[in-house]
Amino acid sequence: MGKEKKAKAPKPKRYFFLDGVPHKKLQINRGADILIAWNYIERKRAAYVWSVARRNMETAFLGPQVQQMLGKHRNSLYNYTSQGQIKKPFRTYSLDGTNRPGVYLWTEKDILGLHEMLVQRGYGLLPSRTELLAMMRNDVVLYTKTRDGNFTPVWQEKDW
Repeated sequence: MGKEKKAKAPKPKRYFFLDGVPHKKLQINRGADILIAWNYIERKRAAYVWSVARRNMETAFLGPQVQQMLGKHRNSLYNYTSQGQIKKPFRTYSLDGTNRPGVYLWTEKDILGLHEMLVQRGYGLLPSRTELLAMMRNDVVLYTKTRDGNFTPVWQEKDW
C-alpha cells in the first residue's frame, strides 16, 4: 500500500493591511487580546488590540496568488508595473537589518485596478469582476446555464 498524503492546513496569513498600511504579523496573544506586528511604513513594531485589528484588517495578496487569480505570468505583472500601466504594489523588506527587498503585497484595490486595465485592453480570457471578488473574499459564485450551454455567473444574496 502506498502512503496517503494528508491534506495540508492552509498557512496562516502573515501579511495584512490596516488602514492602508502594510504590516507583518509577529506575534498574537489571544489570551491578552494583543497583536504585535511590524509596520512597514513607520519601520517599527506596533501593538494592536487583536479583536479590533482582526475586524479591520484587509488581506494582503502575494504575487503568486494574483497570478493564479488572473491567469497571468509574473513577468506580465512586472511589465505592467514597470511600464506604468498599473500602480506598483508595496514591496516588503527583510527585518534583519539588511533591508533586502522582499515580496510584493497587493491590496484588493490594486488587483481590481489591474483587472480593470486588463479588461479595457482586451488581454486574454479573464474572470469576471464578480468571480474575482469571490476568489479574493473566499465567497461562493453561483452560475446558471444558458440556453446555448454556457455558464454565466449570477448575483446571489448572502444567506444569513
